[in-house]
Amino acid sequence: MVLAHAHADHRGAAPGAGAPVYCHPDEVVDAQSERGEHYFDYDRIKLPPTRWLMPRLLRACDGGPVEIAGTLEEGDEVAGFRVVHLPGHAPGLI
Repeated sequence: MVLAHAHADHRGAAPGAGAPVYCHPDEVVDAQSERGEHYFDYDRIKLPPTRWLMPRLLRACDGGPVEIAGTLEEGDEVAGFRVVHLPGHAPGLI
């Protein structure tokens, strides 16, 4: 299984999937911990209901910390796909 990044809505059921999980090296610490939201700034969300709701929705999607079996970087191939590193939304977004 490949995590595009370690945000809660992407790691979701990965901890219970029973498959090895891979991600970019910049996402390992967040994927293996409770830190996936440490750089989020919910105060930047303009609509108050959304600002309140977003962290709760993310926590509801989260399956918790994931054991990372290995990492993937720009140019690696997985199942016929080439890994592309696109930092921005998350530091290790692939």
